[in-house]
Amino acid sequence: MKGVKVPLQARQGKTFERSLRFMDKNKNIIKLTGFKGRMHVRSDIDDEDTVIELTTENGRIEIDGELGKVVLKISAEDMEAIEADNYIYDLELISPDGRVYGPVIPSAFKVAPEVTR
Repeated sequence: MKGVKVPLQARQGKTFERSLRFMDKNKNIIKLTGFKGRMHVRSDIDDEDTVIELTTENGRIEIDGELGKVVLKISAEDMEAIEADNYIYDLELISPDGRVYGPVIPSAFKVAPEVTR
């Protein structure tokens, strides 16, 4: 899987959900059956602390292997705790045999301020 940049935008205090589909250069679905996923959002690429972590284990990443689809989910309650700002993230997918792929390379994760509270 070749890495791509996928900028994301979320709204503070609102549920965030984004689906990503993975296809090869010929537009064929890349099957992700048995894959796990992990994603860290950080203030800066060198920052030790994460703003939020998404994994298949914590339920913030869901993978539909047959459709090559990865769904990223952050609850409204969790988004409320994240300050409006510009962050950075990447997404790694781990195959059943343990190989780690970085299909989404470091990209922007913008959190816009909540207006209606």
